[in-house]
Amino acid sequence: MSFKTLNTNVAFRGRVLTVEEQEVLLPNGKIKTHVTVRHPGAVIIVPQTESGSIIFTKQYRHSIARELLELPAGTLEQGELPEHCAKREIQEEVNFKAASWTELGILHPAPGFCDEVQHCFLARELTPSSLPQDEDEFITPQELSPREVDDAICSGLITDAKTLACLTLLSARKL
Repeated sequence: MSFKTLNTNVAFRGRVLTVEEQEVLLPNGKIKTHVTVRHPGAVIIVPQTESGSIIFTKQYRHSIARELLELPAGTLEQGELPEHCAKREIQEEVNFKAASWTELGILHPAPGFCDEVQHCFLARELTPSSLPQDEDEFITPQELSPREVDDAICSGLITDAKTLACLTLLSARKL
């Protein structure tokens, strides 16, 4: 199937996101306007302790006006490798560094309108180490045992899609 972009107009350019309106020629010969959100990509980290507990972040999300329990995550800076971003974010958000890193896979969180790719990592062999949090982040680390993680998912306490998907990758890999 052939889809061809005929024209692109930048509708909005923000600090992190760009919104484009595109005229797209469809395989049936019709033209459709498509909106694409351009995003630099992100990382999601599963910080796992020696006992198997996972360290989450609790933070307020203004878009939905509530606190969420999530895995640590962060946006890639321009030209930054996902591994470097993950190593920075784990220190900023949960005050640990990890000696062992395993790539779990990638996610496309909203492919119908956004080109973001999220890179999932398992971080083990944790030792205390911190970097300053971003000035607009107010994060509280929270450690949960494997049973508490399952309970938090089943009870609806964990509803963040990237967190649920990354935990599914971890479970599927049986690590």
